[in-house]
Amino acid sequence: MGKKISYLLISAVILSSFALTFSFTSNSKAYNISDDLDPETIQWLQRVNFAGGNVSDSIIFAVDDYLKEIKGLKYQSLNIRENILRENWFCGNFNAAFVPIIINSDGSAAALGNFIDSNRNFTPNNFSDTGKYSGLRGNGIDQYLTTGFKPFSIPEFPINESYFMIYSMTDSADAGRSGSRGSFGSGFYIYPKYLNGNSYSALNSSVETQSSFQSIKGYLLHQRTGNQIVKSYYLLDQVNASQIYSTSKPDKEIYICAFNNNGSATSYSTTRYSGYSIGKSFSDQARIVHYNAVQRLMSKLGRELPGSDQSEITSKLMTFTGKDLTVNYKTRGNGSIRFGFKDINGNVLSGYTTDDCIPLSGDDFSRKVNWPAGSDLSSLVNTPLYLTLKISDADLFSIQFKEQIAQTDSTKPGFKIGTYKQFFADSLLIGTSPSVFRIMHNPVKESQPVLSPEEDWEGDLIITTYSNVGYSKSIEQEKMVYKMWLRVQNSYGRVPVYYESADGINWTRPVLEQFKFNNSMENNIMSDAPYPGGLYTVVDDSLYNRSDSTRRYKSVYNTHPNPPQSLLNVLFFL
Repeated sequence: MGKKISYLLISAVILSSFALTFSFTSNSKAYNISDDLDPETIQWLQRVNFAGGNVSDSIIFAVDDYLKEIKGLKYQSLNIRENILRENWFCGNFNAAFVPIIINSDGSAAALGNFIDSNRNFTPNNFSDTGKYSGLRGNGIDQYLTTGFKPFSIPEFPINESYFMIYSMTDSADAGRSGSRGSFGSGFYIYPKYLNGNSYSALNSSVETQSSFQSIKGYLLHQRTGNQIVKSYYLLDQVNASQIYSTSKPDKEIYICAFNNNGSATSYSTTRYSGYSIGKSFSDQARIVHYNAVQRLMSKLGRELPGSDQSEITSKLMTFTGKDLTVNYKTRGNGSIRFGFKDINGNVLSGYTTDDCIPLSGDDFSRKVNWPAGSDLSSLVNTPLYLTLKISDADLFSIQFKEQIAQTDSTKPGFKIGTYKQFFADSLLIGTSPSVFRIMHNPVKESQPVLSPEEDWEGDLIITTYSNVGYSKSIEQEKMVYKMWLRVQNSYGRVPVYYESADGINWTRPVLEQFKFNNSMENNIMSDAPYPGGLYTVVDDSLYNRSDSTRRYKSVYNTHPNPPQSLLNVLFFL
């Protein structure tokens, strides 16, 4: 419950400090290295040292966090490392920028291609390691990188399971592309954004696919899947899927910022690359993990996208029915979150702009948002609006318009929020934006259960199988609570019981007075006809049974004294 199992919307990240324990020396500086660094981080630093480059401690830890994240060791639990065969995020100074972070699929010292990308005519003036203009930008004439990565000669690189991804810092179209075409006629390449504004790709094929991207600033991915479909993604959104036949993998090495046309460099690019990645295609879940890890890394490297310094984020058109906007959030340092509204035409609402909003800071599970006029939004209920927010160095877990004062008006346009809590696992309310990214956090297992038998009627067993949890108004208090319907096993058999919680951790046993146990009605047993069955759930159906309050809740369950007499039952109650 709460912040331990949730999605985040993040705008910035602050690095923590680490204890340092040993070091080695490069041509220009001494590197402080932590015992906790991933082995691949250390191998990368050794290659940086060999190339005569240097990187700051903050970059070291940012890269180390990234490697641990894609291995499922930090921030999330899915290991996607074996999908990635080569990655370079151009970290550190000019010499270090040509050293890939990943050079194979297994983290060994071997390399698929060159240990270091070979610089062809780039100068320090073409590179910046941080800020809006970070990365490498070619001149469109003679500048590119050679990777030594030849798809045809790499068995780990399957013909029908491959991807090519770049992180772009510019949006202008040019005729440049990256990749290669071999002597068999097949190619592995992408045009990030061609002169006509479209993106093109050929993944181990002689046929191109075309995608129309609204922008190429940020994460851009083309990948082929086992059914020979090439899919294109901008940020987290799929924008194209094309059926395409495979031919063979090209036998020429992949160039970055230019096209290796059977051994000749052509189609030099002027797109500013902040990094590239090549590997085996991702599942949907793995792709999201990779996207989040890359976004987090870019944030830690201080790489702002041009235009993303406008920190105001706008939701999709929506309506709500609760009068108080409450937020589950956490800020760091001097971070803050502010909310505002725009009308259906995009005009700000006087008195309710993000600049009017009293900034939220600290760490709160359910904080009301206030403006100069207070927190009461009754006058805006069922009005189609855009929610705007400015977020700086903060995590936003969820929002909710609480204290319902009206039913949802289905005739009004916009996404109907009502009073339901809004998490950010999807882009229904807040779409994909280069300035924010979503992160799946690992659930944290408590050392002790939140609920265990304490009363006589609970016996020695609380059964959670087929149980469910709802969120609606308490039967005892005038507030919203979590509700849980379970079974306990006592001397009468298995009986249904009901619990409530304000936070999902501390649970109470409301006195229902429905069943007498040991001569007392003071218990939370729901029914006067206990049943030994299972497979039951409870639904708050009040929105659909407004004229019959006796059918607010529905319970579906089965009874089975013995298998031949198993029955499915429906129960209605207040």
